[in-house]
Amino acid sequence: MSSKNIYANTAAEYESGNLLTKSKIKALVSLSFNEAIKRLFAYGFIDNDNQNIDMIINAQIHSLIDFIKDYSPSVELLKFLLSRFYNQDAKTTILGISSNTDYQHLLIGLDDFDIEKNYQEIEKQNAKRVGLDFDDEENLLLYLNKHKADFLRFTPFVRFFYARWYQIKNIRYILICLQNGLVPDLAKLWSIDHD
Repeated sequence: MSSKNIYANTAAEYESGNLLTKSKIKALVSLSFNEAIKRLFAYGFIDNDNQNIDMIINAQIHSLIDFIKDYSPSVELLKFLLSRFYNQDAKTTILGISSNTDYQHLLIGLDDFDIEKNYQEIEKQNAKRVGLDFDDEENLLLYLNKHKADFLRFTPFVRFFYARWYQIKNIRYILICLQNGLVPDLAKLWSIDHD
């Protein structure tokens, strides 16, 4: 295994220690929105008491993107992992334009993203992935095994990416529910196996 692979996997395993545990995430459900924000600040998930959910989540996504850009041991793996964010920005932009609604605050805003150029490529990539749910780590690993066997060397790195991604999605769901006076349904949380 190359030193880049070892370095990436070691960094991912170290950062995994900073993930919120299942019990900490589930504990947020019983709090008020303001209490949840304070708890996330205490956990170090957010660095101020900002209560704008879009800003909180966007900061977390950018932190994850920065991590994979800094540590990805392979350009192919980096492109593969970043494709979900390009895809999200493309769909958000197209939906915003077609529905004539403000969408700029929902964009992740990757620096090198050109909607027209990348959307066509993203659609081609997605067409190849029909039938696979890439939010399901097992399906991701099957895809990588079939198409990019060498990516499996990066399993801790890929697992960290998805664990962090699930954490961000879960926190977003919980905060939106709490802000709107709803009780989050624990059954709707993305798989959490980190505790």
